[in-house]
Amino acid sequence: MGVSFQIGYDGRIYMTHPTKAIAPILLEDMRKVAVERKGESNFFTSQMIKDCMKKVVAVNLHQVRHQWHGEGCHHGQAHA
Repeated sequence: MGVSFQIGYDGRIYMTHPTKAIAPILLEDMRKVAVERKGESNFFTSQMIKDCMKKVVAVNLHQVRHQWHGEGCHHGQAHA
């Protein structure tokens, strides 16, 4: 997720409610290990994690979301 900014992805991120709850904790822990313990310099920041979490749409397990863009053009779907 934090990497979504680094690769230029700007869309919604779909995940289940439990995943949404634990994702920022796991990502921050991963960031701390990489940056503070291993000295990585080109890594996502705490602010990037917060910004990514704002794009998260929580869905129920097995819920299917269809995305429509423009004039009825089917652009993709997400399964959780």
